[in-house]
Order: sequence, then structure tokens, then C-alpha cells
Amino acid sequence: AMQGRVQGQGQPGRILHLGTSVAHRPQHGTLTYGVTKIAFHRLYQQINAEEGLKGVVCGSLSPGLVKTEGVMDHVDKARALSLPHVRYFDDAFAKDWTTPVEGLVACVEHLLSLDRETFASREWKYSEWAKEQKGSKYDSKWTNR
Repeated sequence: AMQGRVQGQGQPGRILHLGTSVAHRPQHGTLTYGVTKIAFHRLYQQINAEEGLKGVVCGSLSPGLVKTEGVMDHVDKARALSLPHVRYFDDAFAKDWTTPVEGLVACVEHLLSLDRETFASREWKYSEWAKEQKGSKYDSKWTNR
């Protein structure tokens, strides 16, 4: 059932897993989120290893902290529960360590344009990708941090 959904008009499909460091570094208050993310991380690796979906290749991107409504809602709830990782968010927001949405969109666009082997070759990190873009068509104010 999944194969038909990830292949378009007879073309090989791609799945881009959006990961998180929480999957690899447990933090108090992130049990369900972290375990779910590590499970999806393994799923993307397993699909590539088994070639279980004919013609489908999986990649993975760790986008960093993207300041979305969902993240802000999480921070508000975590603050109400006095969870310790709120300090990380407060510090990241104060120092503008967040990933800009425009930059993330450009990164995803770039990754999806790569050849299949390169796309699936590693877990991509937005922060590293942004540094590598100097002088490329993706170079802009939000990739030069």
C-alpha cells in the first residue's frame, strides 16, 4: 500500500525522514517524541537496507530547532511543568539558533534534487548543509550563520 503512495507516475519515489537530536540524546519530558523519532530513524535505514519498497529510496534530515507553532506550544507546556529542557529552548530563541523556515525549504529542495545514492548516503544536518552552501544557488542570509 505504501509503495503506490511514494511512487508518482511510474517514477521512483523518495521519502525524507525529518529527524531530531532528541532521538539520539534522551531528555526529560520527551519520552514519546524521542522514542517515536528513533523508530522512524530506524525505519528509514531499514527500508534502504532491504530495498523493501521497490524503487523507493529514503533520506534523513535533522533540521535543527525550527520555531513553529507546534514547538512554541510544546515550550509553553514544558514550562508549565517546569521541565528542564525549557532552558535550552529559551537560550536558543534568545541567541537566534533556530533554523529559518526559508532555509529549511531550500535544504529540502536541494536534498530532493540529489542523485539517489547521495540523497540516501547519510543523515543530513541542516546546520552542516547551510555551511556547505557558500557560493551556491542556495547561499543566502539564512544559510550563512
